[in-house]
Amino acid sequence: MKRHALALLAIATLLLPRSSAAQDSPGAALRAGTTGVDLRLRSEFVDDSRFDDTALANTIRTALKYASGSYRGFSATLEAEAVASVLGGDAFNNAGAGRLSNGVTDRPAVADPNFAEINQAFVAWKGSKASAQVGRQELVLADARFVGNVAWRQNHQSYDAGVLRLAPSTKVAVTYAFIARAHRVFGDDKPMASHAADVRVHAGPMGDVSAFGLLLDYDRAADAGLSSLTAGARLDGSRKLSESASAGWKAGYAFQQDAGDNPASFSAPWILAEASITVGGKTRIAAGFERLGADESKGRVTTPLATLHAWNGWADQFLATPADGLDDLYASVSTKLGRVSATAVYHDFGAATGSASYGSEVDLQLTTPLSAGPEIGLKVAHFAGSGAMQTVTKAMLWASYRF
Repeated sequence: MKRHALALLAIATLLLPRSSAAQDSPGAALRAGTTGVDLRLRSEFVDDSRFDDTALANTIRTALKYASGSYRGFSATLEAEAVASVLGGDAFNNAGAGRLSNGVTDRPAVADPNFAEINQAFVAWKGSKASAQVGRQELVLADARFVGNVAWRQNHQSYDAGVLRLAPSTKVAVTYAFIARAHRVFGDDKPMASHAADVRVHAGPMGDVSAFGLLLDYDRAADAGLSSLTAGARLDGSRKLSESASAGWKAGYAFQQDAGDNPASFSAPWILAEASITVGGKTRIAAGFERLGADESKGRVTTPLATLHAWNGWADQFLATPADGLDDLYASVSTKLGRVSATAVYHDFGAATGSASYGSEVDLQLTTPLSAGPEIGLKVAHFAGSGAMQTVTKAMLWASYRF
């Protein structure tokens, strides 16, 4: 069935015209849809001190998308994606769920199993001050710290969800989502009855103030330990210092506790603080601190729906929060050198409770668009573990193209 869906979507991509203007009938809206193809070829190398052998994963992601035109504010979107190993086969643990696993256990994991699926299939409605989407969809709330689409992995994370967005004024934005199922990067899914809400208000010179809440309530007993209630607030702002410089700030606090059928009883905080300065419109220097807290019962803040690769280092050593929580003290520099965008990040990791050090990490990234259209990128991460933590080096080279 998945192969048939991909074939049909590929044919549609070739045959349909490229226009998305509002139409006068549902049939006209379907015929006037836009189509696109998204390709990403990536080579990911991992050297992990726990393994005698290294991992090398060469994979390609192909996504085929159709978005209908609009009829009375209604539209539809269909996207299929497929991930395949190329040039080297199974020299890595692909972390696939169930039958998708390649069975490799003596090499580090690169979570990109061979897989094909309908990644998105939803109906949308858009009005002047409100919009809604119902169906399978990628979903990113705020900065993806608690709910994201994990777009770094080749198989994106999507959700069976209903999402309502309201914009009663230019200074207020409200988002509510009901999530019935999460389709994860490993090829499995997690049924749930979860709710997410975010209210963002522009507060003048202070920036944007937002209040958010997330109730994760998993259906399966095996996932009950991830059920939680999180409530918090954020501040994001910037201020111009001169014609060539500006300052920025981020601050956030949330409180998480057990919910649903979670057998644990815990409460712990999430804290974020960051300051930055941007010079010349292209160089940004930032320093910050994030805490994923823990309490005496070893309950700790978890973020199972987050885009985790974007947080706590690109070596991906903290995709699960340690029992004693996690403190991440970091600094970063990003700039543009001609057509090349460059970023360097340093992390110092430790326990949120107690004095244990987990280690440090250095991350480097270079990306550039090519004149022919593709973007190429290189990312390197080196995690130097402390105590029981391992040492891990990752190198990731990719090329992506959309048409």
